[in-house]
Amino acid sequence: MSDNNYVKPLNKIIRVLRWAVIISMFGFTETHVDQILPKTRPEKEEKVIIASKARAKSYQLSIVRDKINDLDYLSNKVGNIIQISMQKASEKYKLPIILMHAIFKVESDYMYWVKHPTVRVMVRGKEIITNAIGLGGIMWCFWGDSLKANHIAETKSDLYMPDVNVMASAYVLRTLIDDIVKNNPGLTKKNILSKVIRQYYGAYSKNYLRKMQRFTSKLWMEQVASVLISNRTKKNSDQQTASISMPIKIQNAESSIVQK
Repeated sequence: MSDNNYVKPLNKIIRVLRWAVIISMFGFTETHVDQILPKTRPEKEEKVIIASKARAKSYQLSIVRDKINDLDYLSNKVGNIIQISMQKASEKYKLPIILMHAIFKVESDYMYWVKHPTVRVMVRGKEIITNAIGLGGIMWCFWGDSLKANHIAETKSDLYMPDVNVMASAYVLRTLIDDIVKNNPGLTKKNILSKVIRQYYGAYSKNYLRKMQRFTSKLWMEQVASVLISNRTKKNSDQQTASISMPIKIQNAESSIVQK
């Protein structure tokens, strides 16, 4: 028998063995994908989100609790204060806890004591040099009157207290969302988050949304958008929002601090 007659069967055997190895590796990867590539299967995460709807707040709070506990610069006492405040704010202002978590991560990474970089804004037609404060990056020059009217904060320095800033940030979010829903009859879950970011940040930023998704996930943010659309909740009748014009950013800060 010639050498060619030996080579052909041998090549066929090699191809069969190669495919057998590939198929076995594929099967192993499918079986152990969660260990190899954690959180890369959106269909699994979607099932988790759907399953969590029955206890959405407690489930989201457990996620936030784990994230806060990982921050070594927050004591257990302060971490508990923030978590309890987020739960109360979520109930009062009909906001997903995971949305507040995403914003606090982007704005301050839960550094409640932070004084954001100086910026210049226009408020009531007047140029003001100011700083956003705390967890949610709240600007007192714009929201101060409303926060006082709603008994959330009495002075600018109150915003350095984590529980006060959580409630103030939730109030700001609820106010902006109500305004967005009222003035955008064609609003859908596909564009509501972009409009919320535009109002909260001062301009739409894909980078801001990407950060929110990085600290939560794309699917969680889609779920948040669905909740915001379905809960077209008006503000409580006892809320008295001060009549002030939206600030206009006239000078970029040297950071990603929001303009509100």
